[in-house]
Amino acid sequence: MKALRFLIALSLTCCAVSIAAQTVLPSLDGVVVDMGSNAPLQSATLELRGVSDSTKRYIAVSSGTGQFIFRGVAAGNYSLSVARAGYLQI
Repeated sequence: MKALRFLIALSLTCCAVSIAAQTVLPSLDGVVVDMGSNAPLQSATLELRGVSDSTKRYIAVSSGTGQFIFRGVAAGNYSLSVARAGYLQI
């Protein structure tokens, strides 16, 4: 089994938009690839978990092109973990 080595390209929409007194929470998206081959990783499960509040938890699964998105992410500090069959989590 390969060691879990992912290179994650993340882009963060960092400002909330106010429309008719409604606040739209930002999203976080990116691409997950195999570090050795740089090939996109399909069906990787990504978990974004609040550092100080573990009830803040978001799950995403990467597409065939390795793309993922977390929608409606509340402000805060998070840790990101990635898991996929055939890889060891390190």
